[in-house]
Amino acid sequence: MGKTELSTVQTQRQTLSLRMRQAVRLLAMSSVELEAELREAALSNPLLRLEDDPEAEEAPEDRDPSGAEEAAEWAEDAPIEPGAFAVAWPEPPTMDPEEESQAREIADPSGQGLKAHLLWQLSLSRLGAEERRIAEFLIDAIGPDGYLTLSTAEIEASLAAELPIRNGAVEAVRQVILQFDPPGCGAQGLAECLDAQLLALPTDTPGRSLARRLVREHLQSLAEGDQRRLMRRLGVDAEALAQAVALIRQLDPRPGARFGAEAAPYVEPDVLVVRQGRDWRVMLNPELTLRLALDPHYTRLAAHARRDERIYLREQMREARWLIRCVNSRHETILRVAQAIFERQRGFLEYGPMAMTPLVMREIAASLGMHESTVSRATSRKYALTPRGTYELKYFFSQGLDTVEGGSASATAVQEMIRAMIAEEDPRRPLSDLALAKALGRRGITVARRTVAKYREAMNIPSSHERHRPT
Repeated sequence: MGKTELSTVQTQRQTLSLRMRQAVRLLAMSSVELEAELREAALSNPLLRLEDDPEAEEAPEDRDPSGAEEAAEWAEDAPIEPGAFAVAWPEPPTMDPEEESQAREIADPSGQGLKAHLLWQLSLSRLGAEERRIAEFLIDAIGPDGYLTLSTAEIEASLAAELPIRNGAVEAVRQVILQFDPPGCGAQGLAECLDAQLLALPTDTPGRSLARRLVREHLQSLAEGDQRRLMRRLGVDAEALAQAVALIRQLDPRPGARFGAEAAPYVEPDVLVVRQGRDWRVMLNPELTLRLALDPHYTRLAAHARRDERIYLREQMREARWLIRCVNSRHETILRVAQAIFERQRGFLEYGPMAMTPLVMREIAASLGMHESTVSRATSRKYALTPRGTYELKYFFSQGLDTVEGGSASATAVQEMIRAMIAEEDPRRPLSDLALAKALGRRGITVARRTVAKYREAMNIPSSHERHRPT
């Protein structure tokens, strides 16, 4: 028999307290969610009040100058750093088999938005805790048409800051979501979206195998309508090709659109960008900057309360002070991140999207001494009002494309160039993806035809064949 030995291994692992989890959660909230959270906290904690709430104003007789001095004697917790927001997500709720069975019977996704419908299916899936976290992130990154708005690499980079994930785990979970209803949601392009829908059909569906080959390998040729070349390349006759094409035409290129738009949230800008002379100033929206304060009346009562009441009120005081620090830190973090973004995107403010420069979250995080996941939370569902409209802060991040001069151009700027060229094209002779790539090349931007097609599809612009308008 083998010899059994005991050994001790020392490892380091970062864990976060409940308070730090609360700080992370507040940073990730939208302004509407934060307001609801703070109003609820002010109702549940007698030592808190919202400074903008007239009902919370103290009566003149309640004011006690000594209250502040007595409260100052209470121990304060150490302040938090604005950039210290890296944490694993909380465990999602799980259902036992009986609850799951009941959910399947009574759940009705009709009338839901796309993301709510996908999350409902996720709650019924057999995915583990790690896979559920990845799936929630993926679903949040799916646009209203059903396509993924972030690349797999970007999602992996963001998740790696949250929790350790296995290689290939993101892609494996994405493949599961592709088969949710409606199939094709979470695709990174039209070909993958259509292929997922074909994969969901019964294997004996006539023309299914050839249709999958068409959308995976010959989608551009199919869009151009060159049937002779397709038959020659695939080695099939006209009848088989027609059967496969008819099946493809039954598919939905925008599977998420059938659910209608998500319930439009009420969006107000978190930051304002205004011109001051030749410079630009970035500031917090004062209408959204709710401020919490300690209520002097209850602070005075706490200082003179009985022992049992004093213990309770001391705990409430500690919670109140921590929440105030979290909120102030949240405001500071959002402002610092926004200022760093617009320092680098001044071209957008001056000339519009075509002047956007390449920018990634890692660059902002490094310049501010923050973690990349902090920047991600500080820009998600946070909006900036600029002279050119209201944009989510995440809009200003995009990868760079090489230029002939050795520099780089923002992917967002390239998309706007493509949009402008298509808007000015002759509808009788629309520009193909290859023609658009060559036109960009003449402007000094090196881009492949497939990249142009990807950007065009992301902007929901039909192919040149579909845009063609005969005289």
